[in-house]
Amino acid sequence: MDTREIYGKIFDITNNNMLENDMELEYSKEAFLFSTECPVGKCDVLDMIELDNMSFMEATYAALFFRTADLGAYANWSKRKDMYTLDFRKRLINSISGSQEYLEKGAVLENNIYSNRSEANRLVSVGKMSDFTSANKALNRLYRIYKKLPAPLKKIAKKLIGA
Repeated sequence: MDTREIYGKIFDITNNNMLENDMELEYSKEAFLFSTECPVGKCDVLDMIELDNMSFMEATYAALFFRTADLGAYANWSKRKDMYTLDFRKRLINSISGSQEYLEKGAVLENNIYSNRSEANRLVSVGKMSDFTSANKALNRLYRIYKKLPAPLKKIAKKLIGA
């Protein structure tokens, strides 16, 4: 049994106990598992690309700040959870990366494909596709391929994209 499976079982047991007591955990299983796999204060955006909007938000807060979103932020992002994925993530990432907490803690967003800030922007050019939907689908496919690469090829791929 690997570490991810162990954490998954811990989450399931805890979640079941909470539900039996009419309570619920503050984040999804996917966000919890992501947060166990990355160092505190550092978040690789590409590793979260397959999460739904709310899990993406929860995982970002957990990875960067080692906490859940405060009630106001959670309510704000919950209202927007049905937004188009690219728009939701751009707003979230730009909001968080512009926050005082982000700056004070020296948090790091790696492979930040959603940032409006010039230092993090990387032009994503995918054939002749010009709309974000097609580009996002292509990025998802490329990321799935990347995840299957052996470690030495992953390092080369990261160097090629400037990460």
